[in-house]
Amino acid sequence: MNISLTPHYKKLVKSCVESGRYNNVSEVLREALRTWEKQHQQDDGLKNEAMKGYEDVTAGKVTRVTSAEDFLALARKES
Repeated sequence: MNISLTPHYKKLVKSCVESGRYNNVSEVLREALRTWEKQHQQDDGLKNEAMKGYEDVTAGKVTRVTSAEDFLALARKES
C-alpha cells in the first residue's frame, strides 16, 4: 500500500520516529488509525445518544429541572 502525505505530516511522522516513541513509520500510522477509529466510534455513539434523547423529547418523556441541584439529584438516580 502506498500513501501520500503532505510535507507537514511527513515532518510530523518523522519527528515521532526520531523521538524514540515509535520504532518506525508503520507504528506511527497504526497508532494514528487506531485513534481515528476510536474517535469515529465515539462520535457515532454520541450521535445515537442524541437521537435517543431527541426521540424521548418528541415523545414527551421529559422531566422538568429548575436548578443545578435538581439536575444533579436526577443524574445521581440514573447512575
